Amino acid sequence: MYTSATTVIQALIFVMNKTNTTGRRSVIVLPLVGRSSKYFNSVVKKVVNNNIVVVTAAGNYRNDACRYSPGNSPHVINVGATQRKDRLYQLSRRHGGGSNFGKCVSLYAPGDSVLAARDDDYGTTSGTHAACGIVGGAAALV
Repeated sequence: MYTSATTVIQALIFVMNKTNTTGRRSVIVLPLVGRSSKYFNSVVKKVVNNNIVVVTAAGNYRNDACRYSPGNSPHVINVGATQRKDRLYQLSRRHGGGSNFGKCVSLYAPGDSVLAARDDDYGTTSGTHAACGIVGGAAALV
């Protein structure tokens, strides 16, 4: 499913305003990756400056994570993915790709065959979006 950057920005601002109104601590998990955007990153910075933790997926292009927003913002926790034996997650050789890497990745978390909820069931998923969810859950507990 595709969601526009405008919709995501509106959601970020909504959560920021709601958090300011209620005074509750919040964590936002953004398991999405797009081309580098100064504007998108400025909105993320504003959200973080309002005491909201933002956790992002580094992306699954097997490339430098600094090339993609919002993970290239220095204000987020940008999560790469690992697989068994703590190796950098990679898709099958036939499909290419795998976890992005580099100085814009804050940390790595398990991202291979992660158990996840579905609409009316559960199953496994893989990639930095899965690893991002694990870190977001841990951040919410702190």
